[in-house]
Amino acid sequence: MSWPTVRLRRVARFAYGDSLAERDDGDIAVYGSNGCVGSHAVPNTTGPVLVVGRKGSFGKVQYSEAPVFAIDTTFFVDARHTDANLRWLYYVLLTLRLDDLSGDVGVPGLSREKAYEQRISLPSATQQAAIAAYLDRETARIDALITAKRRMVELLEERDQVELSNLVVPENCQTARLRHFATVHGGITVDASRDAGADAVSRPYLRVANVQAGRLDLAEVTEITLPISLAARATLRKGDVLMTEGGDIDKLGRGTVWEGELEDCLHQNHIFAVRPDPLQLDSWYLSLVTQSDHARAYFESTGVQSTNLASTSSSKILDLPIPVLPALVQREVVVQWNRRSTRTAEMRSALTRQIALIGERRQALITAAVTGQLDIPEAA
Repeated sequence: MSWPTVRLRRVARFAYGDSLAERDDGDIAVYGSNGCVGSHAVPNTTGPVLVVGRKGSFGKVQYSEAPVFAIDTTFFVDARHTDANLRWLYYVLLTLRLDDLSGDVGVPGLSREKAYEQRISLPSATQQAAIAAYLDRETARIDALITAKRRMVELLEERDQVELSNLVVPENCQTARLRHFATVHGGITVDASRDAGADAVSRPYLRVANVQAGRLDLAEVTEITLPISLAARATLRKGDVLMTEGGDIDKLGRGTVWEGELEDCLHQNHIFAVRPDPLQLDSWYLSLVTQSDHARAYFESTGVQSTNLASTSSSKILDLPIPVLPALVQREVVVQWNRRSTRTAEMRSALTRQIALIGERRQALITAAVTGQLDIPEAA
């Protein structure tokens, strides 16, 4: 199908959202750049309406059948600002890469003038309605498939957690406190006023952000300068299990093994280095225990919860109940888990790739439909 092309300014005008004043006399959705952010405001639009991010996550487009209150981080388009079918226009805007059209030097934001200069295909009103109806049907089917795939990923993760917990903490297994098998070592307190002295050394050191559940993130590692004697006391050893002191309640005590990835690396005081006796406790087995439901329940029940954060302590870590298993059995558990987790990772990777491909197909379908490259009988 061949349709005339026009600049977006011929089709629609972007109106500015308003500052959210003290208004509490309605039950209207409040829309910001990322979508609905609350309610209880008098609408400044008529329904249906398009809300386009202007600041923050600029260029994101949302559609609402009902009137909304569009706040000042957005533009909006309703029947007062266009003669086009708003649902069709929504799909058109999804193809324009509005997030590339920043016009501000300071805080990035969508340039309305740059958006207006974008060229679009302009079918008739009847064709617009047909295209919108077609895309509503097809994208709904695609979105349902994506939702199902994402649910499969969630189920894989849930199954992983159950299998991990059952494997590392056998039912009716005898337990003993971690203090019987390991020692805990504190880290470096960052102090800019500390006098490093003549024997100062600069060493890499790990922060809480570097320690994830079952892995390390070493993309950004900070260095610290301090006396060599102090550095010696906080230098990590291969086989140390790193556990975090604070953060979100579900992240307390998350552990992973230090394998000597960085030479002479130190650790921050908010990270505990648990040093197992290798004859009694395998480091990787302990790391898996800290990720199990058993350990998660322990740290969540013993953690100290503040307004925004939770924390644990070295004494509570040492009191963590550990299954009493022979070292050989512990290592076999680690081998079994690595095999299972490898298979799961392959399945998760395949599903993630499928989701990405389906998403690309969705975008290609929208582009083809609104530019006339797709034969839609109702729009002929």
